[in-house]
Amino acid sequence: MVIVEKPAKEAERNASRYARSLARYMETAKRSTPAEEYGLTLSRYMVAGREAAREAEAERVLATGGLVGGQVLAWDAALLELEQRMAKRSSRSKKPARHLVGSVHTEEDITPEACADTAATLADELGCKAGIIMWALHGDTDNRHIHFLVLTLDEHGAATPFGRDGRSHEAMQRAMARIEHAHGFAREAGARYEVRDGRVERTASMPPRAKKRAAINPYVLQSEEETGVESFTRYAQELLVPQLERAASWDEAQALLAPLGAQVVKAGSGGEIRSGDGLHRVKLSNVDRALSWARLTRRWGEWSQPTIEPEPYEPRVLYPERASRWAERDTKAETLHAALQGRVERLRLERKSLLSDLRADLAARRAELGQLAGDPADLAKLRAGLAAIANRRVTAINAEYRDRIAALRELRSEIDEIDNLDDIVPDDLGAQDCSLVIDWATCPADRIAPTGFVAVPVGASVQYWRDDLRGSAPVFVERGDRIWINDSADDAVRAALIVARTRYGTVAAYGDPAFVAQARRLGRELGIEVQEGAATTVPPARRRSSRIQQRRDAVRRSNAAAGHPQAMPEVASATAERHAPANQAHAVPHRASAGSMPEHQRRAILARAARQLAEDDWDPREYDRAAASSKRRGGERPRDGVERTLPSSRTHQARAEAAGRSR
Repeated sequence: MVIVEKPAKEAERNASRYARSLARYMETAKRSTPAEEYGLTLSRYMVAGREAAREAEAERVLATGGLVGGQVLAWDAALLELEQRMAKRSSRSKKPARHLVGSVHTEEDITPEACADTAATLADELGCKAGIIMWALHGDTDNRHIHFLVLTLDEHGAATPFGRDGRSHEAMQRAMARIEHAHGFAREAGARYEVRDGRVERTASMPPRAKKRAAINPYVLQSEEETGVESFTRYAQELLVPQLERAASWDEAQALLAPLGAQVVKAGSGGEIRSGDGLHRVKLSNVDRALSWARLTRRWGEWSQPTIEPEPYEPRVLYPERASRWAERDTKAETLHAALQGRVERLRLERKSLLSDLRADLAARRAELGQLAGDPADLAKLRAGLAAIANRRVTAINAEYRDRIAALRELRSEIDEIDNLDDIVPDDLGAQDCSLVIDWATCPADRIAPTGFVAVPVGASVQYWRDDLRGSAPVFVERGDRIWINDSADDAVRAALIVARTRYGTVAAYGDPAFVAQARRLGRELGIEVQEGAATTVPPARRRSSRIQQRRDAVRRSNAAAGHPQAMPEVASATAERHAPANQAHAVPHRASAGSMPEHQRRAILARAARQLAEDDWDPREYDRAAASSKRRGGERPRDGVERTLPSSRTHQARAEAAGRSR
């Protein structure tokens, strides 16, 4: 059995929210994501008349329970006690909620009684019997695993220990030994403790660790399995490391690596092996610990810029058939990614237009206030109230578009997780998002459900379904001050307009021209004035990722040599950066040394990128590849990427004024 602690990402002030979110996930084995709240699922975009083959969803939550003060309770009772203790939480309790996960081997079975006993054993070894341990047995993976929520608060809200003297890892190791002995689970290799004569004792002799090659990152191994193309990490370990071990100086090492299409360069405070075209790189310590940058500099002296130009590097195709299947599927995925990216770009342009209209409207209203005569104090209150409403609208608009874009990114990640993409229609997936925008809403009326529809709250959204709940997604979703339309049928748009008029009063239609015309036509029938939002155009497709293109070219050449047909059309990549200056700036390491890039070139790239990003309101998080997406496309995890927010002109002005006052 293995028990590990999952570090919490929430800050100290969000401990209560983290505990509730973790408890909700343990109880349902599902996380509430923006995509679910918006009703965005891939089943909406399947070919009409065909159903995608879906595997029967395995039972996720098998059993739940709780341990409060050493007493076994049901889940609901333990959750109620958790809420009460969190309300009485002491300020000295900095990290009251911990998440532990226990796992057993695939062939082993664990019962609810064993889960309760495991929770009691953990409470004893961690020294937190006065606290709360809630557990949930999940079966949604190959083997069963237990999630533990450990609340280190007693009944008065005071902090309890989490491991004697803070040694929680040792306590979990002792608990693992006791549980394995009590329930007959197989012992883990290299376990620190074992049970002898009824007592937990240190393992008598630990097996010596054999010297072995540095392990390849699991993401890289996953990439090789799916793409059938050799990773640069394996290429470096098998072909480049022997050359480095033979070399006696930096010049000799560069001379041996150049014919193989690689070179050793300085990157930040360390070094890396980089391909000649610069598309592939791997840290020296990830290839072999004996060839770390510190050891090489001690052995060969100070590093100098390579003078030999390396030969072109071409990835080797390990499994031609698998590589062909990957290239064909990846081409389809790129088409779908580009369709979703077009929606994201349109949403960003739409947000920019909406904020511009809001600023113009605010300026007009301020001008009207300036022409009024009256008590200066009353006018000042009116101006302050107007500014508060405007700030609220700006915050709401940014939040609405941010969450919608996050939902589309999740949809993009979902594409990377399924095998069959033939049923998805790219044109439907890339259709423009249509919505009804509420203007200057301050206090909405009570929520209503139009005739023929039912309102279902989901997270921070309210989904409106037809009474029979037919369909794969809600017809429209209300989130914040905006209503997003998923079904463009007249009855759905008419119901959304009724909700908008009843709750908010005024409305504007955003989307493609056909939807705007439809909303205005139905608005006239209902006696609702529907304003027309600014139109947005589809941005041009961006270039594909050079590294992915290189791998596909290698697959093409391999197929040509084997006589296989070439059926991989060119498509735009949804993962490559739109702007070349931004792409170059993203690859510049923070505080890069002269050996990594000349200082004048580095400054020129950053300055040019800053101007371009400021003009286009570029969000660096937009192109942060998800782990699943990176695995599917065969890309290795990016390194040394800098994602920094460029200071605005207002920030520079404030700093200059502060400097002037100090002088």
